[in-house]
Amino acid sequence: LLVIDGEPQSIVSESGPYFNYFIVQAYDSPGDDNLDSRLNSTIRNFDGHLTAEEVAKKYIVTENFEKWALSGGADFTDRYGNKMKSLEGMARWTPIIDGKKCVKGGGGTYHMEYEYTIDGTEESYPYLRNAIRIMNPPVK
Repeated sequence: LLVIDGEPQSIVSESGPYFNYFIVQAYDSPGDDNLDSRLNSTIRNFDGHLTAEEVAKKYIVTENFEKWALSGGADFTDRYGNKMKSLEGMARWTPIIDGKKCVKGGGGTYHMEYEYTIDGTEESYPYLRNAIRIMNPPVK
């Protein structure tokens, strides 16, 4: 895989098609509006080289668990007014392009190992596991 971790909206636009994923350090994101804005700046950067849907499909948003591992992230509000922690919000966030819901690349954390054990929880990585369940619901 060829990925960029950082600021895909700032790289040479002609290189976009060569990347499998754009990992975005969306640390302390307060909500969907912020994630939408970040995605839109990346879409603008690759205009003429990737469609908006292609950018969204490569777009992975991440939270800083060096800072937020014990709580699941910063306070986050989605486009419908629902409040949650940012990792959950990133997992639930669905890009909307021209009024159509699009697939995103995913969500994740920086320093996931800091969440391995949290006092008062029975399973390791409780916030990350929840994010995975949201993005990939179990098959019944």
